[in-house]
Amino acid sequence: MLVAVREGDVKKVAELMRQDPGFDVNQEDEDGYTLLYYAGLESSRSAVIPLLLAHPDIDVNVKTNNGETPLL
Repeated sequence: MLVAVREGDVKKVAELMRQDPGFDVNQEDEDGYTLLYYAGLESSRSAVIPLLLAHPDIDVNVKTNNGETPLL
């Protein structure tokens, strides 16, 4: 999922979400960055944001190890 988000691949993200609706949408990497955080880093990934925000378990307030949230 992280690779698809980093690539801004909306179709792949949607497909992966359909295949595993129970995936951890708030999963963090070793630095505490979530999928939503990565989606917001570059405009080329912004189309992924609505998909992630539509997930019922999304937490927009998850902080990175540096205390940053994805929606600054």
